[in-house]
Formats: sequence, structure tokens, C-alpha cells
Amino acid sequence: MADCYKLTAVDDFTKYVETLSDETGYEDSRLQACKPVICQAIYGIGNPDISGIGVAIGYIIGIALGFTLAILLLLQTRLDPPLKSIPSQVLLTGLRSFFNAAAFFSIAVQIATISLLVQKDFGIATSDFGAIEAQIAQAVSVVSLLPLLYPALILSSIDSSRSNPRLFLLNLAAALSFYPFLSRNLHAFGPDDSRPIGDGSGSDVSTADWTKVERLCFADGLDALRDDTLYAAIPPLELAASLVVYLATLWQMGGLVGAHYSPSRTRSGTPS
Repeated sequence: MADCYKLTAVDDFTKYVETLSDETGYEDSRLQACKPVICQAIYGIGNPDISGIGVAIGYIIGIALGFTLAILLLLQTRLDPPLKSIPSQVLLTGLRSFFNAAAFFSIAVQIATISLLVQKDFGIATSDFGAIEAQIAQAVSVVSLLPLLYPALILSSIDSSRSNPRLFLLNLAAALSFYPFLSRNLHAFGPDDSRPIGDGSGSDVSTADWTKVERLCFADGLDALRDDTLYAAIPPLELAASLVVYLATLWQMGGLVGAHYSPSRTRSGTPS
């Protein structure tokens, strides 16, 4: 009889699969006896704070709001190039406020993601944070960065001050996202021999044995998910989005080369 209590948490994946093998031998009947414990420990319970429908709608509305403000401000610059009219000032202030809120939100997301992924990657603790939550957290870290790009680019062309706090916030968010970016790509594109699940020399558990665990927790054993084109496209899309963010950030930093800050200028960029 398997001791299910030993399978309640995945603090170290290598040790966990060793314990799983010792307790169940990957036999269907013994796996079935510990099904709730095993599935919750490995795949999590679904965290509504990062993957709930309300949060997903919030991401979409946030991206749409920033994009709408940016487009309206670009159109307004053609009608009112000095941006002195009330509609121009409302849109400019709105886009600035949106960027600041989105930047601090993204920085908070990056810090939280780093904290969770470090604990998971190094086997410190993974309580209620399974493989699916890890993938969602990595995706959210990228999604939270994207709304920063177009406001930063548009506002930098309007604001004459090069030493702008917006650039610092963009650079900070992008720098913090590097660990989730690295963790994501090591898991998605790493050598087969170094992957914990597989038939390579460095694998912790064979594909056949792990398929039994997947079929224990999911009716189709994740076959339908793996065959889904959108799911298969997520890793390269996340990689492409991250590279776009890094390139845009480097381009913004390149504009600082040779620039000098003049204290005699006000925030609007006009002489005081």
C-alpha cells in the first residue's frame, strides 16, 4: 500500500519521482489510490489569481485601453501638433498614467514570478504551484510587459527629456523579466538528455512512466493539448515577444547615448 502522505509536495522533482517510484512502482492501482495527492502536487489546483477568467479579462482590457489611448494620441498629434488643447492634454495625461500603472504592475508581476520560479526550479518549495501554474506565470510575465512598449515609444517622441523615469521603469521591468525568460527557454528548448522527463541518460523518469501519471490526472493524458496548434505555438510566441521587448528596450537605451539632462527644463520639456 502506497504512503500517499509522502507524495503531497514536489520540493525536489528528482527526489519526488524517486519517492513516487518507491511508493507506487507506477502501477495503475497504486497510483489510483493516491490520485488526488499526486495530481495536486504535480499539476497544482489552478490559481485564479493568475489564470482566472476575471484576471484574463483584466489583461485584455488593460492592453486594449493602452492601445486605444496610444492611437487616439497619435491621431491628436496631427490635429493639434503642440498638444495644447484640452483633448490632447487629457489623452497625454491618460497615457502617462496608464504607463506608470502598467509599469509598476509589471514590475510586481516579475518579482512575484521570480520568487515562485526560483522556489520551483531549485526545489525550495512548490506548495500548490504546479507545472501548469508555472507555465501560466511565465506567460503572464511576458503579457504584462507588452503594454509598456507602445506608450514608452510614443511618449518618448513627444517628451523632449531623455532622462525620463519611464525609461527607467521600462528597463527595470525588462531586466526583471530575464529570469522568467531564461527559465522558460531552458525548459522549452533545453537538450532532451537534460530534461527531467524523457528517455535520455540524464532524465529522472521515463516517458512511458510519466504518461501513466498524466493519464491518471487527465482523461486524455494531455494528448489533445499537445496536438493543439495554439498550445504548441506558445513557447515560440513567448520567445518572440520577449525578444521584441528586449530589442525595444535596447533601442530606447541607445537613444540615451550622448544625451544630456538639462535641469533648466521643466517636465514639459520647455525652458523654465
